[in-house]
Amino acid sequence: MFPYIWRVVMKISMMDRIMRPVAATLIVLLMLVLIDIRAVAQERTDGKGRIENAVWTVTGDVVFITYDLIGDASLTYDVAIVLTRERDKSFRIVPKTVSGAVGEGKFAGLRQEIRWEYKKDVLQGLSGDDYQFEFAVNIVKGGGISSTWYYVGGGLVVVGAVVAAVIGGGGGGGGTETQSGLPSPPTTKPPSQ
Repeated sequence: MFPYIWRVVMKISMMDRIMRPVAATLIVLLMLVLIDIRAVAQERTDGKGRIENAVWTVTGDVVFITYDLIGDASLTYDVAIVLTRERDKSFRIVPKTVSGAVGEGKFAGLRQEIRWEYKKDVLQGLSGDDYQFEFAVNIVKGGGISSTWYYVGGGLVVVGAVVAAVIGGGGGGGGTETQSGLPSPPTTKPPSQ
């Protein structure tokens, strides 16, 4: 009985030495994939870009907003807009169906344009004439990690899991051989007599 227990203890000890580094690597890779790396890698600072000459017009169901962004043309800016109302300070709409010079991009220059399909965001439409757009402009420092790295990280996690399963051997069912050449003990007890 003692030699059998010794073999089991040695097998567990050997698997523990192999599995610890694999498990630690898998945990780190999983954390990298699950954390939004782009948010961590970018530093946003208020500063050097400013909006001038902002004008907006409505044509059909589209609001056209033009503006000049005074700043360094080599920098990437994050431009966001919010529709507010002078009479109602709690009125704030963040347009979602926007395109053009909004979001992140190299927008420094004159006559930048944003297109907002406002009826997709505000189904009932807008009435009145006391609306205005507020701009938020931030310089984006550092680049984001492209989505390719998410796929690479996911692939590494899958490969690591497969390697761990192969090294782990799947748990030793009845009838398999151990390194000594002897079969493993049965996983179920024989029926009592």
